[in-house]
Amino acid sequence: MIISSTDNTTLRYAIFVKIHLSCLDNESYKTYENNYGGISLDVTAKGNPMNWGEVGKKYFKNEKFYCSSDKIPYVFFNSPQDSVNFLVEIWEEKIKSIKFDPEEISRFLFLNQTSETGDLNIYNNLSLTDKSNLQEKVKAAIDKVSGTFK
Repeated sequence: MIISSTDNTTLRYAIFVKIHLSCLDNESYKTYENNYGGISLDVTAKGNPMNWGEVGKKYFKNEKFYCSSDKIPYVFFNSPQDSVNFLVEIWEEKIKSIKFDPEEISRFLFLNQTSETGDLNIYNNLSLTDKSNLQEKVKAAIDKVSGTFK
């Protein structure tokens, strides 16, 4: 599913890590309505409504969503492949300057979890423990499928 969606190795791993971090429940992946990336319609960190632009219009045609227990609206996707394709289209230009490195992928995922690119200062001001924990989770996810997406 991921391999057939893009030739960019770093993007392949970033999508897998996003899915892994969003959906892993014990030893299996669980999601609702094919939303493997945990894509929400909530407000951004800057307080703006999510605006996924033309890509959002393309994939959110059915205009359905579900609310999590903390009242955040999440998008329905028609298929798992649509969920992956959405991430490819949202991230393919942004990720071109990112090296295949757990630290860089961690920063990329942190900054690109909403429709607006996050504030680099917020990432840079995370505690060393928070950054290290995120990077360890990203590295563990990459190691889980090492060599698969090259």
